[in-house]
Amino acid sequence: MDKKLCQASSNSILNLLRRDKQTGKLIFQWHQVDKVYDALLKLGIRPFVELNPMPAVMASGTQTMFYYKMNVSPPKLYEEWELLVEAFTRHMVERYGMEEVRTWYFEVWNEPNLSGFWSGTQDEYWKLYTASAKAIKGVDEKLRVGGPASSKGNWVKDIITYTTKNKVPIDFVSTHLYPQDEQVEFPDRKGSPYKIGDFFAATVKEVQQVDILRKAFLLHLRLRGL
Repeated sequence: MDKKLCQASSNSILNLLRRDKQTGKLIFQWHQVDKVYDALLKLGIRPFVELNPMPAVMASGTQTMFYYKMNVSPPKLYEEWELLVEAFTRHMVERYGMEEVRTWYFEVWNEPNLSGFWSGTQDEYWKLYTASAKAIKGVDEKLRVGGPASSKGNWVKDIITYTTKNKVPIDFVSTHLYPQDEQVEFPDRKGSPYKIGDFFAATVKEVQQVDILRKAFLLHLRLRGL
C-alpha cells in the first residue's frame, strides 16, 4: 500500500545546528529531526519536505514569524544554506535509503511572495532555490525539488521562466490555494472576473497551463539538442 503524503516542515528543526565558537564551523544536530521523520514513516506517512525556516546562526536578519520565532530572512551566505540542505538530504538518504527518499518531494521555503514569510526579494528567493536545487541534485539526480510554494498561484510562471532560462532543476511547481483567497483579492467579490465558486478551479487551471507550457518548451529544447 502506498504511503500517505504529509508535509514535514523543517519548522520542527529550529535547533538543527549550531556554530562552533572557536572555528565558526557549522555543527549539525539531527537527533530531533530523526524523531520527527521516524514517527512519520512508522505511521505510513510519506514526507513532503518543506525547506524552511532559516536557522538563526545562518540568518542575515532578525525578522521572525509565529510564537516560536521562525526566522524568515535570507541566509548571510548562500553557500552555507547549500551546505545545510545537502547535509540534511544526505542524512535522510543514509537513514531511510535512496529508494524511499526518491519518492519524497523537497519544496523550497513557504510562501516567499508574502513578506511575513520571506523578508528577502524575489531575486534572493531565486538564489535560495538555486542553492537548494544544486544541493539536492548533488546528492542524487533523481531526488525531486520544486517550489515556489507561493500563495494564490503567484510566482509560478516566474519560477518556470527563471529555472528554464538559467537551467536550474525543477521537478514540480507548488502553490497554496484557499477558498477565501477570492475574498482577499476581491473583497465582497467586487470586480472579480470569476463566477461564484469558480475562483479556486480557475486558479488551479492557470497553474496547470503554465506547467504544460514549461514541459513543451523543455521538449523543444531537447529536440534541438540544447
